[in-house]
Formats: sequence, structure tokens, C-alpha cells
Amino acid sequence: MEPIGGMLLYYYYMDKADLDGAGAVLAAMEKGKPKTGQQPLPGPLLDGAYFAAGYGSVERARAMLEQGLGRGAHRHTELRAEAAVLCAEGKFADALSCAREGMQRGDACSDTGFAVLEHEMFQELINKAENGLRATT
Repeated sequence: MEPIGGMLLYYYYMDKADLDGAGAVLAAMEKGKPKTGQQPLPGPLLDGAYFAAGYGSVERARAMLEQGLGRGAHRHTELRAEAAVLCAEGKFADALSCAREGMQRGDACSDTGFAVLEHEMFQELINKAENGLRATT
């Protein structure tokens, strides 16, 4: 699957709250290099890691995170995915640290609509990590 087409199709399914459709697109993008020889784009991989951590397989989420890290996505996008995966793995202190840093970076984003969305997502991750820490102490 071509990276740009895959990304657009992935977000189409996410906008419709069709997790199965979005998951199928991510699976196709994960299979490796498309015809052009390019790797899957990091944004959908990191979003996939975020959603897979909450709704799918922790192992798949970790694999998608590793594939997407350090490939040019915004740092707050990486931190959101990493915090979600760490929460799913039960590493709540590390998740809390990532989520707090990501919230600060996301709040500084020039796209205000995106910043509001990211802020809400990070707040959910912070709450989840804090609840996980309380439950384990």
C-alpha cells in the first residue's frame, strides 16, 4: 500500500470510528515496503501504536511504536504513542513522564485545533498512569 494513500484511508476509517477498517489499513501498511520502496509513514504507525495499546495487542503496539520512532514525526506524537504503550505494559511512572512531556510539547503546537485534541489525549494518559500508580502502591 502506498504511504500517502494508506494514511488517508486510515484517517478516513478513524473518522468513522471504524477500528476494524483502520486496523486493516495499518496491517497492510505494516507488511513492509510498498511498491515505491518507501517505508510506511511514521504518523499512522504512531497513531496505530496509541490505539493498539488501548484497544488491541500490547505486542503489536510496541512493534508499531518501534517502527515509527525517530522517523520525522512530531515529538509530541511520539510521546503520546510511547506513553500509551508504556501504560499498556504497566510501566506507569515512565508513561506519566512521557505524557507530561508530551502535553507540554503538544500545548506549544502552532495548530490550535490539533493542540486541543492532543491535550485531551495526554490528559487521559496522565489520568490512566496516575490511576495505575495508585493501584500498584
